[in-house]
Amino acid sequence: MKVNIGPIRELPGGVLDFQGEQELLDYKLPITFTNPIQVEGTITNTGEGFLMKANCNFRYRVHCDRCLKEFQREQQTEIIVEFLATPGSDGEDDLAFHFSGDIIDLKDCISEQVLFALPMNFICKPDCLGLCPICGKDRNADPCDCVTEQFNPQFEQLRNLLSIKGGGPNGKS
Repeated sequence: MKVNIGPIRELPGGVLDFQGEQELLDYKLPITFTNPIQVEGTITNTGEGFLMKANCNFRYRVHCDRCLKEFQREQQTEIIVEFLATPGSDGEDDLAFHFSGDIIDLKDCISEQVLFALPMNFICKPDCLGLCPICGKDRNADPCDCVTEQFNPQFEQLRNLLSIKGGGPNGKS
């Protein structure tokens, strides 16, 4: 998605409204975007650069990290990013995007910000019980009778002491 900032290029304080669609770059993720990202926002000439504020709406399909069922979710994120006409020195303005001419290409910026907005874990519903680690049943659909041992791995050395010849659960040798 490209925006022509020519009308406000020489007008500090000038605001330009825009809207459009953006396809997400192919990052080889286990997620499928079901439609293009809908983008609507403004670009403001700050005198030193251009400030973009935009709302992005997108819809995706993914498998739940707990129960492995596929589900669909709609999400919205707000983007506030600065664009600078000339690249700064190394390490300076690392958070800003750069452009040249009268056209700002929003493709990389939008793709990056949408990926940042995605959750770290994809859970189909907050109370998803997931799969049983013993029998593999989906505990949302059918509860199982498996007994899972609650054990803190930090105490593994203590457990080993109890299994040494002569030791016992009562602590006597």
